[in-house]
Amino acid sequence: MAKYQAAIHPEEENRVQALRALNILDSLPQAEFDEITFLASKICDTPVALVSLVDRDRQWFKSKTGTSLNETGRDIAFCAHAILQDEIFIVPDATVDDRFKTNPLVTGEANVEFYAGVPLLDPNLGLPIGTLCVIDNRPRDLSEEQLKALRFLKNQVERLLSLQMQNAKLARLQRQLEEAQRSTKLGHWSYDLKSKKIECSKQMLEFLPPFRSGYFISLDEFSSNIHPDDIQHWKSMFTEVLSGSEPTPFRLRRVHGDKLIWIETRLKGVMDSLGHITKVAGTSQDITENVCLEEQLEKKRIIAIQHSKLATLGEMSAGVAHEINNPLAILSGTIALLKKMNDDPKKLELKLDIMARAVERVSKIVRGLQKFSRSAEDLPREAAKISDIVSETSVLTETLSKRHTVTVEFDLQTDAKVECNAIEIEQVLINVIGNAIEAAKDSVEKNVIVQVFDNGADIVLRVIDSGPGVSPHVEGKLFEPFFTTKPVGEGTGLGLSISKGILESHGATIFLNRSVPGTCFEIRFLAACHSQGVA
Repeated sequence: MAKYQAAIHPEEENRVQALRALNILDSLPQAEFDEITFLASKICDTPVALVSLVDRDRQWFKSKTGTSLNETGRDIAFCAHAILQDEIFIVPDATVDDRFKTNPLVTGEANVEFYAGVPLLDPNLGLPIGTLCVIDNRPRDLSEEQLKALRFLKNQVERLLSLQMQNAKLARLQRQLEEAQRSTKLGHWSYDLKSKKIECSKQMLEFLPPFRSGYFISLDEFSSNIHPDDIQHWKSMFTEVLSGSEPTPFRLRRVHGDKLIWIETRLKGVMDSLGHITKVAGTSQDITENVCLEEQLEKKRIIAIQHSKLATLGEMSAGVAHEINNPLAILSGTIALLKKMNDDPKKLELKLDIMARAVERVSKIVRGLQKFSRSAEDLPREAAKISDIVSETSVLTETLSKRHTVTVEFDLQTDAKVECNAIEIEQVLINVIGNAIEAAKDSVEKNVIVQVFDNGADIVLRVIDSGPGVSPHVEGKLFEPFFTTKPVGEGTGLGLSISKGILESHGATIFLNRSVPGTCFEIRFLAACHSQGVA
């Protein structure tokens, strides 16, 4: 090793990594650094000033004044010595300094005789990555004022390096944010109440028609492709934010070329230090795929519900046929007798009453079947008495209970209303009560109790049967699709699974309540008045 070659820094590997992490090596000249080397040259009265960065095998000049060189080898670099010092490294006369007098920078065309360099520290680890140095071709020294100024300028270089590193981080984060927003189709924007302009992110502009005004557009431009049916809702939500509220996320459609896109929007007011709203910040996400998926899932749910209804109707068909045939037989026989009773008004009236009851019985069963088979998708949810829904359900479950000679008792203790789709809730009750009848048909007592009461927090509906009960290993599978304890061909295994889905969509729950004697399936509804926030 030549005398003029500096030792390797004790933390050389970490030091080089810290330098390269700045991504500054071989970068283009920057005025901010050039201004500092210019000032260093003038203040120290030297022809050359450099911001030198010491890499593994070279020193590269980020900024230079007074030389055309861009870099030199590290083995001859004065700065390689300077980074080993804690303070300013000064060589007053290199031609008589044993360490440097044979250095090619001293003996060659560069003619370096005086050198003063102050180490530049990495912003993260505080390791020396280079120097701010001044060079002259004559022996000399620096005054205390010049040394002090060199330290101040060194501080400015370090601040620039730190700022550049932070800007690079911000640029990376911005790219990552844009990539994340692109992949999630999420855009953000901000409306300034003073300028009346909206600043849009790159992804947000993808949801809008092409504008010439760039990232800053007017509120009218921003709203121009909102679907006519949604524009009033958009305006009301925007007004709500300006009044100080924070509305829940809402959906709207935007006309984008020849297609519609669904956008979920969130709005929030931004306040100044005095509590005045100065901006409205928002995010908009393209949820078109989610909406399409929701529609597909809803169609599948409706199909599954209808299939479950058909299966239930199939299971009830024999009992229903029997229930209709009995009144029809009564009607047929009574009509034959009527022909012989023209001379007996009292007997005639009695037979007519029997016929009327038979007709009403058939009519009631048919109405129940019609209502049950009707699609629930077109019916809105509204407040309905749960006791009325249970009574309607009893028409269709009565045929099954008679066929299996099971007694079904109804204990309806409340007229409370629940917000629901009545037909869907009837389907749930027919399934649960039907299961209870099937469970009780082979027991000694053969009974089912249907209770409805208000516990103060919920409307509770219990279906309790005298059957053999549900074993613990079966309990966890009760609400799984296609699970059934019935013999093959006697059940689809969809009833309880679909019932659970219907109830959950109503904000209700169903579970096996083992604290009640017998086998008890308990359903809990939120009362209509509670769901509307009325005490």
